[in-house]
Amino acid sequence: MMRCFDPRRKFIVCGLIASLFCMLSLLPLSLKAEITVYPAPAGASGNTTFTVQVRASGGAWTNLFAYDAVVDKASRSHMSLVYFDSDFTENVEVKVTKNSGTIGSAKIRPLSAGITPAVSGNTLTFTMSAPKKVSVEVDNDAYHNLFVFANGEETHPVTASGPGIYYFGPGVHYIGDGTGTLNLTGGDKVYIAGGAILYGSLLVAYASNVTIEGRGILSGSVFDHDVGDNDPKPSMITIGGSTGINVKDIIVLDTVGWTIPVFESDNVTFDNVKIIGWTVNSDGIIPQCSRNVTINDSFIRNNDDCVSIKLAYYAEGFDNTQGSHNIVIQNSTLWTDQGRAILVGPESYSVGDRTYDGITVKNVDILRVNNYNYDWSRGVLAINAGDDVTVKNVTFQDIRVDSISSVTSLFSLTMAPTPFHGSAGSLIRNISFENVSLNMANQKSNVIYGYDTGRVVDGVRFTNFKINNTCVRSAAAGGILTNSYTRNITFTCDGSGDTQAPTVPTDLKADALSSTSVGLTWTASTDNVGVRGYKIYRNDAQVGTSASTSFTDTNLTAGTTYSYSVSAYDAAGNESAKSAAVLVRPSGDTQPPTVPANLRATVSRARTATLNWTASADNVAVAGYNIYRNGIRAGTSIGTSYTSSALARGTHSYAVSAFDASNNESARSPVVYVRILR
Repeated sequence: MMRCFDPRRKFIVCGLIASLFCMLSLLPLSLKAEITVYPAPAGASGNTTFTVQVRASGGAWTNLFAYDAVVDKASRSHMSLVYFDSDFTENVEVKVTKNSGTIGSAKIRPLSAGITPAVSGNTLTFTMSAPKKVSVEVDNDAYHNLFVFANGEETHPVTASGPGIYYFGPGVHYIGDGTGTLNLTGGDKVYIAGGAILYGSLLVAYASNVTIEGRGILSGSVFDHDVGDNDPKPSMITIGGSTGINVKDIIVLDTVGWTIPVFESDNVTFDNVKIIGWTVNSDGIIPQCSRNVTINDSFIRNNDDCVSIKLAYYAEGFDNTQGSHNIVIQNSTLWTDQGRAILVGPESYSVGDRTYDGITVKNVDILRVNNYNYDWSRGVLAINAGDDVTVKNVTFQDIRVDSISSVTSLFSLTMAPTPFHGSAGSLIRNISFENVSLNMANQKSNVIYGYDTGRVVDGVRFTNFKINNTCVRSAAAGGILTNSYTRNITFTCDGSGDTQAPTVPTDLKADALSSTSVGLTWTASTDNVGVRGYKIYRNDAQVGTSASTSFTDTNLTAGTTYSYSVSAYDAAGNESAKSAAVLVRPSGDTQPPTVPANLRATVSRARTATLNWTASADNVAVAGYNIYRNGIRAGTSIGTSYTSSALARGTHSYAVSAFDASNNESARSPVVYVRILR
């Protein structure tokens, strides 16, 4: 086998004959293994712990550049990562050579991948048959390990910039001095090519249909990391007030603050995203006051919570009115050096919708979790319900936990306020653990704690819940502590022989949310064991599932009539009959209201600003107004006034826009300023 390269500086493993054509045409040819290797740009930070090579089965070896990545705040250890692409039409072999000393033992995780390395002296080899993200750990060293990110074949790579396309080709690129922010607007695409490193951050604010993709690296290493734990910190990608956002394939390294917060957004997807961070607040992906967020086939290792589903922090005084609904984390691998893998509710303040509803975590491998050593911060899987919120319809399904530290519990469901809550939660209901396993003994007790007689945990189901390969049949057997404010906790092992289907969902309602989307709601079904979810049918064809009693269907055609029905199913696969069908016709209204006029503000001594404006007009009807404080949406109003309280000292800007029932939004009004002196 020989190596040849194309103008984008990709090395492609070719057959001998193909390499001749490669030299003649300078086009990317690959006839045998179709393995694509991206040379690192000059100046990239490498790690010399291992030499890593890849080949098609039985072919010639090609070197992979081992990038350096920092992990674990306590030790600031340096680990390695490599990446490549392949269509995996045949097996791909990886060879790892330890450059100092011999290899005593080695393992490839997640253990569910079923990959056993062959070790000889200072070298190990293993075979991959499909795209996968794995950790290679030598002599049980989890802090100087190697991540191998084996991608599938890239189908539609971008090759140049164009209207609305930001192309960063192989090489090193800086946004400003490397600490700048690229602001993206509707329809924009950012493409970070394999072999590229982009220093800086990205902002998607009040935009739609934005894509961030590519095989390259988005890095925050130029930012100042020596900031206080509670000081403001930049994020790598910030998504706020946006819809239809797609982030896929990229690697994100060395964040300072939250890696990717998603605030007040809808229909956001992450696919094959790889995140590595080490700072105290390096939470991975944070859906906050958002809906319909999907995290698929992704890998996160950081020094805080991998996925943290939130509302707002009560002490900061945000006028948040939204809950978090329909969040899915699936087919992914998680690892936190200090935090929780999945956390729901750490900051839950809202002046409107105080619910988390429809959260599904399925087919996830969790390699290692090390909790903070406080009772309120425990759990690989945790729900901290505070600030009077309700958390309901949460499913943990097919989750495999390899390792936890001595201060870590497998799960924690609590309602007592933490340092990040202003009060206790209101309700935790309908939580399901299905085929969840811990590959070792418990370390700390698992807890299910309500708060008082009016704030309870109601309905927690454990189905084939295993600790150290033993199915748990009782709270005592699972090391689970409960209090008197919990009820309806059940355990089932090895299948229940359940053949009874849930009842049919009733009271199905459909509302046109816009010219291209429909919102469905219905009354919950019941089941002899427990309802696992609902299947949604459009024109008798299934279009999705929901763990809650609501669903949003998008990408519809305005003016077309659609028929919807819903069925319920349980963990045994029993499905109810479909509900009675309802018809809905999305509106063709695309005209926004007029801009609100005559915005004015008055300030009281109570650090409160009262806004008033002249009403907008619309071809159908104005549904309400969005209020923006300092450029960020602070709240909504159905009338022509709004009060903003508990303002910080300093100058604040305000603007107002109008929106209609089809979610058409006007431009913002001219800005007015208020100054809070004390």
